[in-house]
Amino acid sequence: MIHLQEEERQRIASELHDSLGQQLTLIQICATSCVNDVANPKNLVEQLYEITATASAASKEVRKIAHNLRPFELDRLGVTRSIELVVDKFATSSSIDITADLDLIDKLLPPDAETGLYRIVQEGLNNLVKHSKATEASVTITHTSRGLEVVIEDNGVGMDLSTIQAAGAGFGLSGIAERVRLIGGKLGINSSPGKGTRLVVRVDGIGKRETWPGDAGVVAGFSNPNHQLSDRNPVPYIRVQ
Repeated sequence: MIHLQEEERQRIASELHDSLGQQLTLIQICATSCVNDVANPKNLVEQLYEITATASAASKEVRKIAHNLRPFELDRLGVTRSIELVVDKFATSSSIDITADLDLIDKLLPPDAETGLYRIVQEGLNNLVKHSKATEASVTITHTSRGLEVVIEDNGVGMDLSTIQAAGAGFGLSGIAERVRLIGGKLGINSSPGKGTRLVVRVDGIGKRETWPGDAGVVAGFSNPNHQLSDRNPVPYIRVQ
């Protein structure tokens, strides 16, 4: 948790210094040039144009930094629709057929946990697109009386879980694992070479429904709804704590 928070702080500090800080410095230089050369209309106009363009770029950079802290879609559209848009974005920008089956989960989590869940799906899909070589994938979010379950699944090349266990984390999973811990959840991975990967995030204690889908077919403590790809290709399972 501390590692993830420190990494976030370093990233923000770097963005403020390297991008926004330089843009503000340029605005200051241009403004100083205007003051020192008021009698030169041509220079004055050129510097004002530069100030306008740089201020516009700085404004965009501020919005980007703010979006990285908490995506504005979460407040405008809700976490369910925001995650749906993330899935659509990855599906559109890749050759993988990615589908989404999402229960409505708006306002079930505090804002920080909503952001964490959004980032978990985002990072999970990023890893999937980069490493899986899949042709099909799915994102499922289920809300029941026992809590939330998020499943990101693909039919790609899979991974050797013994290697993951020996190393502690890998394939971009360490950041996801820390985010899961931050929202009080548990992370499980179901995969083997050539048989795809199934990533499961479980957050208990949220919701009012009476049953948990797939309780009749539980894999290592996680539900296993019969529509998911891994049911057709059973693979070894590990839990990442």
